[in-house]
Amino acid sequence: KSSKNFKFTALGVKSRLGNANQFSLEQEYPLGKTSNLINRTMANLDIATRTNSLSNIAEYNKNFGESGDLVLIGGYGLESIDQAILKNKSTGQTAGLRYNYTSPVFIARTTNSITSRNFPGLERGVKRSSNEVRFLIKKYFAGAMADYNDRSVNTVDSNQLIYLFGGKTSEYGLRGGYAKDRNNITVTTSIVDQLQDSVTSIPFRSYKLNLNTGLAITKTLTLSLSGNLAQSFSPSVASIKPAYAMNVFGSLQANRIGLSFRYDKGPLYYSELLTFSQSGFQNNRYQIAPYIEKSFFKSRLTTRLEFNYANDVTTQIKNYVARLDVNLDLNKNGLSMRFYGNNDFGKTATMNSLNMSIRKNLSMPLIGLRKYYTLKVVLFKDNNNNGVYDLNDDAIPEANIRIGGQYFTTGKDGDAVYKNIKPGDYPIDLGQVTSIRGWIAKNGFRPVIPVTKSETLYIPFQKSKFLSGRLNLVKDALSKMQFNPSNIRITAISSKGESYSTLTNDEGSFFLNVPEDTYLVQINANVFNEQFRVLQENFNADLTNKQEETIVFEIRERKRSIIIRKPSQ
Repeated sequence: KSSKNFKFTALGVKSRLGNANQFSLEQEYPLGKTSNLINRTMANLDIATRTNSLSNIAEYNKNFGESGDLVLIGGYGLESIDQAILKNKSTGQTAGLRYNYTSPVFIARTTNSITSRNFPGLERGVKRSSNEVRFLIKKYFAGAMADYNDRSVNTVDSNQLIYLFGGKTSEYGLRGGYAKDRNNITVTTSIVDQLQDSVTSIPFRSYKLNLNTGLAITKTLTLSLSGNLAQSFSPSVASIKPAYAMNVFGSLQANRIGLSFRYDKGPLYYSELLTFSQSGFQNNRYQIAPYIEKSFFKSRLTTRLEFNYANDVTTQIKNYVARLDVNLDLNKNGLSMRFYGNNDFGKTATMNSLNMSIRKNLSMPLIGLRKYYTLKVVLFKDNNNNGVYDLNDDAIPEANIRIGGQYFTTGKDGDAVYKNIKPGDYPIDLGQVTSIRGWIAKNGFRPVIPVTKSETLYIPFQKSKFLSGRLNLVKDALSKMQFNPSNIRITAISSKGESYSTLTNDEGSFFLNVPEDTYLVQINANVFNEQFRVLQENFNADLTNKQEETIVFEIRERKRSIIIRKPSQ
């Protein structure tokens, strides 16, 4: 990756079996701030089977603000086969379109691609379409989905390919659910048609009910669950009796300790349905895998240890496997390392392995490209007050900041990344960082950063004074008027004339992190209509000798008066 945000990845692989080589090159070009172009070139040289191919696929990405993004794909490929039983030279094409649209009340997505029969690779002869629309009503949604997948090839060397992946699959149905914060439930009822074997050509139809859910049971205990219930039959072969299937898989995790599980009974996928129709064989297996995860040095070192027990009841085969995964990520040096392995405690020990991978990012100058840079901002609590982000400090996630007029929310590592920017001065507004109590930007709320190259800026926060409060509503007992206490601006002005502001939440509460000083605290009374008034708009707060202060603004509804006139004689 270069300082101008041009990126490329080059990869070469030599096969362990046979005599084949694969080379790929991926290049990414930024086209302004809202679009980019990705170009992928792949060459396969199979010397043993005397089959060579070359393909190039270009992908154009365009963002339309927060509402949508469009992807256009086009590619060309050629293949040469020089074997005793087959000599063939062919060219093929591929094209695709993806579009996603998101609004507060409507979501639509569509993904479509078509690849000719002579295009090299696993996607040859594939027609694919995936579509979904959702209507949103607060935390609930409902809509429809339709997916289609079709593969057909015509070259002799593709018999194995069509046997494994060929045929047609379609699914269409209704989908609805619930999503709020960390909880979501999605239910899909659909009709699935499968024809994936070119030799037997037996179609199957399934009526399927699918459940997907993620639940935050407590602050630390989460449940992820997915399951299917299906009834399947062959619409063209009446002698094949209907089959019923159920499969469930998911995980239960508390902090860093969890349990993965899976249960399958009955045929659901095409190969299972075909076996059931021919021999009556049905799956009946389950799997459980307790695991523990641990991170060290601010998540730079992460580990996962898992014990996996699987029992195939039908075939009476059991497996006992232990897995260990260790990741070391040194972001500042662009270096990452991974060690992972398996040990099978069963009789066959077929899954024993130990692997290591090392990745290093290199900054390389590329001549002739327009200069665009990347500014990465990292917010952290400077616990030891030394101004340096070290192992004693904590990142500040989910903080809202503004860089050069653009809004960002920091990630779990306290970082926000502004890509594809030109050289110049960029003001950083930290005044909206209200997600942490008692901490304030150490060097001011609005630093201006000169950008002349891609860099990472670490912004320390120090312990501060704390100003909190709420709105107290006093209503007329006979009134039915409604009052919304949210999004009302509260401003604190220091003795030096510096101002700090925030908005009230849904309950009318607010808080501000401010430096040590005396303050005039004001409420924006202009937002109230004639039915409500603020009893006192200004308060004084002295935060020189104490850590925090609480302010209460009293909002009163104007009482109604009834005038009774005596009728004239």
